[in-house]
Amino acid sequence: MAVSIAENFVKAVQANHEYIPVHISSLRVDSITGFDLFLQVRPDEPVVLYAERNTPFSERSRRRLQENRVEFLFISSAQQGSYRKYLESHLQAILLDPSVETEAKSEILYASAHGLMREVYENPEMDDGLARSRDLVRNTMQFMYGQRRALRHLIEAASTDYELYTHAVNGFVLGMGLALRAGIGTPKELALFGPGAMLRDLGMTKVPLAIRESTSKLTVSQFELLKQHPEIGEEMVRELGETNRLTLELVRHHHERMDGTGYPDRMEGNAIQPLVRALTVADTFDALTTRRRHQKAIGTFEALRLMKLQMTSELDSYLLDTFVRIMGNPDTASAA
Repeated sequence: MAVSIAENFVKAVQANHEYIPVHISSLRVDSITGFDLFLQVRPDEPVVLYAERNTPFSERSRRRLQENRVEFLFISSAQQGSYRKYLESHLQAILLDPSVETEAKSEILYASAHGLMREVYENPEMDDGLARSRDLVRNTMQFMYGQRRALRHLIEAASTDYELYTHAVNGFVLGMGLALRAGIGTPKELALFGPGAMLRDLGMTKVPLAIRESTSKLTVSQFELLKQHPEIGEEMVRELGETNRLTLELVRHHHERMDGTGYPDRMEGNAIQPLVRALTVADTFDALTTRRRHQKAIGTFEALRLMKLQMTSELDSYLLDTFVRIMGNPDTASAA
């Protein structure tokens, strides 16, 4: 599979590259960008200034770029915050634009979610993180409801390099897709699912980096400290202003297991809310299939096989079977 523009965007951000690729479909005609745009004519040549910040992006510019088969321009990494805010403010218009291909919309949506979650996880106390997360969830739901191939392209856009914020976005996308296909959760509940899914690991920001990124087996005391992150995260999300029970449950209980071996409350079976169970399946799959500093990623088939053979007592069997069908064919998978 070719690396998507969204994954190139994520990789460039994670590697602190000087310039980051942005899809030209994310630039709205006649809008003021607030950031400089750069063009790279050939891969072996440096980027050159294409348009200065605060210059309207014109229809003529878009047409000329398309005629020359230019799919993306570049922004300075120093201006990615301005691009992130620009993207959030125009995201709904982009997703509703019939001239933009579903694949491009998916990559733009993923890039927007990635940027927001990176900002939230690097600054957990930010005042507007929860409100912006809710807006992103609303746009994502509309997109996934309205575009048949949306889930496939969002899965293809997902980063395979683990960071707290990429894991947050991947779990949200996969969990939302699973909930929709399995037919669990009302639209109102799914709107509450989104923020809980994305903010579920916020408590990990309070766990020492040496423990989170340890390349050796954790000691008992270290693992007990790591296991506190759902409870810490629940309190942090409360402090951001979240009062809804379902959203808070998702943060607190996403490591609970059907057989009662999870944490922090050792819940089991039907005591675990169905949307929490869906998130657990998605969270587990993404943890297995993303590269970490201490762990190699495994492939989709191998991960699903492992989950089916070794985790049947831990995961909801119906949701796991539905998830396997989704990953086999994201366009047509549905609840049995």
